[in-house]
Amino acid sequence: EAHKLAGSSGTFGFPRASTIARDLERQFASETLTHLDVVPLSDLLVQLRTDLEGSPQAFVAPKPEAVPGIRTALLIVEGDPAIMERLTMEAEGRGFAAVEAASVAAAAAALMAARPDIAVIGFGSTESNSETLGLLDQFQSQSPPVPAIVVMNADGVLNRVDFARRGARRCLEKPVSPRTLIDAVESVWAEVRGSDGTILAVDDDPQILALLGALLPPLGLKLVTLQDPMRFWQQLEETNPDLIMLDVDMPQVNGVELCRIVRNDARWASVPIVFLTARSDPASIEKLFTAGADDHLIKPIVASEVVVRVTNRLARTRLQRKGATVDASTGLRNRERSAMLVERFVHLARRTMQPLSVAIVTVDALATITETHGPAVSSDVLRTLAQLLASSVRAEEVVGRWDGDEIIVADYGSDHAEFAERLSAILSEFSVHDFTGTDGYPIRAAARAAIAAFPGDGEDHESLAAAARGATHQISGGPAHVRFVRRLSGDAPFTIDVVIVDDDEALGGLVAHGVSMRGLETQRFDDGEAAAAALAGANPPVRARLILLDVDLPGLNGYDLLRRLVRDGVTRRTKVIMLTARNAEGDVLAGLEMGAIDHVSKPFNLPVLLQKITAALRDRPE
Repeated sequence: EAHKLAGSSGTFGFPRASTIARDLERQFASETLTHLDVVPLSDLLVQLRTDLEGSPQAFVAPKPEAVPGIRTALLIVEGDPAIMERLTMEAEGRGFAAVEAASVAAAAAALMAARPDIAVIGFGSTESNSETLGLLDQFQSQSPPVPAIVVMNADGVLNRVDFARRGARRCLEKPVSPRTLIDAVESVWAEVRGSDGTILAVDDDPQILALLGALLPPLGLKLVTLQDPMRFWQQLEETNPDLIMLDVDMPQVNGVELCRIVRNDARWASVPIVFLTARSDPASIEKLFTAGADDHLIKPIVASEVVVRVTNRLARTRLQRKGATVDASTGLRNRERSAMLVERFVHLARRTMQPLSVAIVTVDALATITETHGPAVSSDVLRTLAQLLASSVRAEEVVGRWDGDEIIVADYGSDHAEFAERLSAILSEFSVHDFTGTDGYPIRAAARAAIAAFPGDGEDHESLAAAARGATHQISGGPAHVRFVRRLSGDAPFTIDVVIVDDDEALGGLVAHGVSMRGLETQRFDDGEAAAAALAGANPPVRARLILLDVDLPGLNGYDLLRRLVRDGVTRRTKVIMLTARNAEGDVLAGLEMGAIDHVSKPFNLPVLLQKITAALRDRPE
């Protein structure tokens, strides 16, 4: 509790309470406390209560420019020196780095030299509308495009339409004050930098999470919060964040440890991590960056600093990813990025038992089109198919450039047949699209696709893609033909190394984390009936090598579940270890007599349990 108050009380206007709480936290962490410390600790508690019963103080936030490397470059195109001066003063006062240009020609030069983040074409400029439109075209040709605000005369709808067509984000009519204009700049910049992005924030202090919830979603960012660090890995896979925010001091697993396991996994190694910490000493900060941190914020956190740090970090990450992950000829994700995202879907599908379909899409006779009409036409054909697929997918789908002229499409969560139907509709639309050949006459192209279903056709992204690629060569038929690698009725069950059946979320998460750190796949059920539906029966959807089974479960108790597994012959191929607080001799014998190979009593020693699991998996029953 002292740790939580040290981080949150200063944020809400009680900086003295934050200092007192930090002192209390240090003393409580000491291993040398005796009864002689009761009086001074009580005195600190009285001071803490007195301060918190008072009125909060206004916390003066540092100007954004006081934080190195986070200023936003604003290009101001303005021909009137007096107006330019007022605009620059207003912009600098809001934390922007103003770049001045007195003409369109100067603005074009500044665009190349200063590479501004956002631009204003001011209301004292003497340039014509055509010159302004030309400058907007230059802004749009940048990568990424430079958002612009235009101040215009009250010339009606047509000028607004022209400016909007050229990419202007706002059109303001004269007269407009510098304050109003920079307000518009801030609004547009917030839209641009916060237009997408998901943040996973992990902190055991609900007040800090509530503050982040008030700051970040209004910028268009999706915020997922988590108080229990033991559920971090599960939430990470479900959220697929663009940025992670971690508290340092949390129960059971601290933020530095979470940072290390993220950096140790290739799927998440590049995700930026920002720490929230009450520790400001050099040794603690060095430990954060050694673990793999990208940035840190000292509690009590300052609202404006959080917003600027987070949004700028996301903007830089988006630029880096775009340059490194986009296939230039199609505009799709490249092979490396697509493979990473599909593999994330594989891990998620294995854990949640949701359907996963992976399709390879190709253009029929693309080599013939290239030979007859040239590479420009064939590139247009492939790019059109790519953009049609990209614009038609769901949020739970990935579209990317694969090998050569292949496009990969992965769908998570949809029924396999439903995905095939939607894919067929997209390819049908593509087949009626007219392209212009080198002779000036229209030509048409057709595409085909083969779908591999996880896990029956492959256990990872490479094997699934290979299975789908092989099936594309076996397709015969007309345009928009889609086929499966094999019949859906033959789907094989999921194979999981260790299934945990326990309704204790914290304990189950701890065991699952330990198992996964040994390179084993794990799945947890907290309800006996749900576990029976997945594990029992003649053809269960989940096949486990080992089951850790609690006795006291909602829905169906562990003994009755074990009886079903024995009855259906599951225990002939799957081992069962009872993991339960029931440790009486009768309870131990009951599980062993029904077919369990071992009994581990709660509370247990995790390393010992992991060793038992490893030993049990060495000798799999036939």
